[in-house]
Amino acid sequence: MQFELADIALFINIADAGSLTRGAERSFVSVPAASMRIRNLEDKLGIKLLYRNNHGVTLTPAGLTFKLHGRKVMKQLEYLNGDLRAFGHGVKGHIRLFACTTVVAEYLPQVLEEYLTLNPNVTVEIREVLSADVAGGVRDGIADIGIILGDVPVEDLKLLPYRHDHAVLVAPETHPLARRDTVRFVDATDYEHIVPGEPSTTQRFLAQAAHAVHRPLKIRAPAPSNETLCRMVAAGIGVGVVPESVGRLHAASLPLRLIPITDRWAALNFQLCVRDVASLPTFAKDLVALLAGDPALAARRDHAVVRMKPGRNGRRAR
Repeated sequence: MQFELADIALFINIADAGSLTRGAERSFVSVPAASMRIRNLEDKLGIKLLYRNNHGVTLTPAGLTFKLHGRKVMKQLEYLNGDLRAFGHGVKGHIRLFACTTVVAEYLPQVLEEYLTLNPNVTVEIREVLSADVAGGVRDGIADIGIILGDVPVEDLKLLPYRHDHAVLVAPETHPLARRDTVRFVDATDYEHIVPGEPSTTQRFLAQAAHAVHRPLKIRAPAPSNETLCRMVAAGIGVGVVPESVGRLHAASLPLRLIPITDRWAALNFQLCVRDVASLPTFAKDLVALLAGDPALAARRDHAVVRMKPGRNGRRAR
């Protein structure tokens, strides 16, 4: 059976918008024309793809399947165009990357600076999402590359090592816990915490950790970023939990103590998540290679990987 690419793109726009009118607008066609194209598509398939009602449209089970496969088809065409352009005036393409807030704010900037300098005709769209939602975005074709933290169900997706870190408790230098070499999280629950202000992977980890030790998490105040969190801790407002590399960076200029957390979950294992490296366009493979630090994956890259460096005077627990 043959499909018109315009019909597939139109259906995806309608499904994403939940509205025939808005989907038609996104496809730059009139509503009557869009309605006729979808009905012709349904007649050709012999099945209904949409439930129509006064509030818009919803997908039938067949419609959901059509959308998932259609999105993959359209994405593969984008990959094809990207690879073919590489033979002309340089690589041009678009990459969508899903990751948790810590990765986006602390780990990615320097690597992306290098990548985008080498690939000026490629754009990288970054979205901050919970690790639990990263794999789903990659699986559904909404994201090309994901970075997950911890044990997240990935089913048939491919995983590549990205980086390891360790959760530490950041505390003021005069705090009672600052004298310790290590700390159990249960002991840290005796004190008020500064936490990430938005739903985040770190926030989920802390909630689960507190629940596991049957203790409430005393939240003193939210912080919009790790830098603000560390500044609030240094001011004596509370304690906080951050990756060690982040704590070192800010302890270089703030009166902080970093105390490694001994709980098992404190070992932070970040992994790259893709549907299939081989099916990615060349410019996306290069980004995966740069993130993974594996030069064998990047045929056009012959320089070293830039990595996040700790602060020059980062303090460790005494």
